Amino acid sequence: MKYVVQYTLPYEHRVMVGIEADSPDAAVTNAESLFDEGDIWQDTATVPLLLDDFDETGDSPLHFTVEQALADEEPWPEPDGKRNDDPPQGCSIPGIAIAG
Repeated sequence: MKYVVQYTLPYEHRVMVGIEADSPDAAVTNAESLFDEGDIWQDTATVPLLLDDFDETGDSPLHFTVEQALADEEPWPEPDGKRNDDPPQGCSIPGIAIAG
């Protein structure tokens, strides 16, 4: 048998960008629009990406669950489109450290 195993980890994703605007409210509105359009992380000269960091929150233990069982001859499911190939910066799991 083959198993699709999942674990969850609580974290906070913090992003800071540079926005030129006439007021703080205008800067926030511009950032919200860039976020909604998917462009806030582009790191351009006009909107520099100043911080993109993941911080674990709390100290709860990892909880692993089996989400799907497959027969040996069955193929693995297709990867979810939301998959992130970049590990969180500064992530630390007992026995594993990923330098940021």
